[in-house]
Amino acid sequence: MKLEHNEINLAEADLEDWLYENPGAIYLWDFSIDRWLARQFSVPSGIIDLLGTGYNQMGDMCLVVIELKKAGINSDALAQVCRYAADIENSLVEIEGLYGPLGITPVRKICIGDSIDSSTMFEANALGVEVIQYSVNYELNLSNSITWTDEYNKKITTEYLRIADSPELVEFRNIAVANLENIHNSQKTIKEANVEEND
Repeated sequence: MKLEHNEINLAEADLEDWLYENPGAIYLWDFSIDRWLARQFSVPSGIIDLLGTGYNQMGDMCLVVIELKKAGINSDALAQVCRYAADIENSLVEIEGLYGPLGITPVRKICIGDSIDSSTMFEANALGVEVIQYSVNYELNLSNSITWTDEYNKKITTEYLRIADSPELVEFRNIAVANLENIHNSQKTIKEANVEEND
């Protein structure tokens, strides 16, 4: 049985935790994450979910800013990741002003969410934001049936016997037996009377 992620309370923090432990899961045709530098990293315009480094196919290193969305990616999310990337780029300008060129290509901007509509996708392309869609499948596996152990069965049987021998149930048993005897005797009397009539 598979359950969709929207049927379970999946938090954005859960996605972030998983990605932080699995940076290699983020892979684009020309780029892959090498390592994370920080998570929930504060910049002037807000807080970056994940900040990392990676390499393109030419071997050039770059910084990457990740914005995570539990649900769909919208214009606000695109604006966020662009603001965060601008903060990082401005910081790199300051660093290069002090220490010289770093040989780093422009900051990559990535939004991750479970969906994006076509209008927002056009916007992402115009802003240079790369989009990754995620999906989560939860599997509910039912194992073999569970039964009581032999030891427990013996224990519970002993308990049932104790209850059966209690004064209350003994009295009930006597009443039930007497009732059955009365029914049996009544049926016997009726049967005998029918035989006599037939004779």
